[in-house]
Amino acid sequence: MNYLIRIIKICIKHPFLTIFAFLAGTLSMGASILFPTLLGSIIDTTTASIQTGTIFNQPMIFLTSVIFINMLFLGIFTFAKSYFIESLAENVSYDLRKKFFNHVINLNFAFHDKTHTGNLMSRAITDMNSVQKLISSGIMDTPFQIGLLIIVPILLIKSHWQLGLLSLIISITIITIAIPLRLKVRSLWLTIQKNLANLSTTLQEDLTGINVVKSFGAENYETNKFKISNKNVARQIVSAELIRSRYVALKLFAFLLLPGIVLIAGRNLVLTGQLSTGELAQFLFYLIMLQNPVVAIGGKIAIFVRGIEAAKRILNIIDSDSKIKESSNLIIIKDFKGSIQFNNVNFSYNGIPALQNINLDIQQGMSVGLIGSPGSGKSTLFKLIPRFYDIDSGIISLDGHDIKMLPLETLRNNVGIVPQDISLFPITIRENIAYNKPTAEFSEIIRAAKIADIHSFIETLPNGYDTIVSERGANLSGGQKQRIAIARALISNPPILLLDDPTASVDFTTEMRINKALKTVTQDRTTLISTNRVSSLIKTDLILVMENGNIVDKGTHYSLLKTSTIYQELYHIQTQQKVA
Repeated sequence: MNYLIRIIKICIKHPFLTIFAFLAGTLSMGASILFPTLLGSIIDTTTASIQTGTIFNQPMIFLTSVIFINMLFLGIFTFAKSYFIESLAENVSYDLRKKFFNHVINLNFAFHDKTHTGNLMSRAITDMNSVQKLISSGIMDTPFQIGLLIIVPILLIKSHWQLGLLSLIISITIITIAIPLRLKVRSLWLTIQKNLANLSTTLQEDLTGINVVKSFGAENYETNKFKISNKNVARQIVSAELIRSRYVALKLFAFLLLPGIVLIAGRNLVLTGQLSTGELAQFLFYLIMLQNPVVAIGGKIAIFVRGIEAAKRILNIIDSDSKIKESSNLIIIKDFKGSIQFNNVNFSYNGIPALQNINLDIQQGMSVGLIGSPGSGKSTLFKLIPRFYDIDSGIISLDGHDIKMLPLETLRNNVGIVPQDISLFPITIRENIAYNKPTAEFSEIIRAAKIADIHSFIETLPNGYDTIVSERGANLSGGQKQRIAIARALISNPPILLLDDPTASVDFTTEMRINKALKTVTQDRTTLISTNRVSSLIKTDLILVMENGNIVDKGTHYSLLKTSTIYQELYHIQTQQKVA
């Protein structure tokens, strides 16, 4: 119920649409309730006119005009109700989507590490559609259906209390049967929405990793895996619909039987003079009108159940509190120099130590290499500098200032990053390079590309810098993507540059080109290079040898060849040369 109240509160934030939707709905309901009374009156008037031989008398012309005006207003108010309700639902959905996206994109890496992308997409699309339907067909329409459920039975009893009471008893019986369905449908739809999210995750992972799937000939395996999940979801939806269909069948039978009973009983009442023909017609029309809210109850229950569960899944993400929090006493620095200090820094993933007692003093303009086996903590150390994660203890400082005291935007704008897994967007190469600085002049883009040694290649493309990058950069080689990523990191001319394994997935020739580019890139800026290749670190000012989250050795290339057993082993494995 709390989630429903929160959605209602969001609706109230659009008072114009909410008020006019209810106003139009109320007027539409009033016009529809008035129609059977007018119809009954004109039938009685017509019958009396035929008996007297004066068909076109003044009362009949008046009632016909009133009915025409009533139907005209009914059409106008129904249109206005539909327009305002749908507009409100879309505006609330827009607000929720915006809030959901803004929150998700600002959540820290720890959240995204444990949350599937497909699951988030399912909440942003499938669940959002369910919430939109909750607003339009549930929250905004249900009050009018309840209004009809209250007013129409009163009018039926007023017309003829015995027939009205019979109709009311049958309607209450149907409603009583419908209410327990809510619990069954709720539990089913909770499971369905979770399985739909898992299905979306499976689809997203298979499409993202389509190259791996095809490389291993795993199409049949993935098809069968998707088929099982898809079949499971389909079976559960059919089960939910089966429960709903039973209710639909029951209510249709009851409401088809009821008019027949009324007609048989009403015939005798008309013949005995207890009801006029117009009053019987009026009663039947009110009875038909009563069917709409009673028949709609099953559907409304399903809409509320599905919508509330969807709102819960969306709002739980919005409520999640895993943002990197900024200090209330931020320090504003306009000109970063680029020195980095780690003082007794400790960090763990989910309670498992990843970095232990890290102490570093990297001066402005130094080039520092990090080397070690996979899982030694190199990439983790990189991610702590721009505060992708918060450390457990210790202090990380930039230019002597604790990074927790710096605005996140300022901090990250002064740290250029080339990640291990290159991600380029399906936009032009120009836009990809300028991603960190959308206002960059074309000359700045070319300058960054030249420094990254990718300009000459881009010039050979038919559309040059306006070439669209395919999804996942499929129309570029690994080295080309790497160098575009380097250019992207350089466009804002950051004083600190982090290169996470820039030559990990390229051949020897491409490695040489990237290393050549890095010589230019690292000039006049503090640069940290994480790699498993000794050849990429020979010219660095300092090399840190890491193992199990610790810095076990440090020094230059030549000093480590004399003092570090781990570095000597790496050098020998990669060069086949023995260390003297």
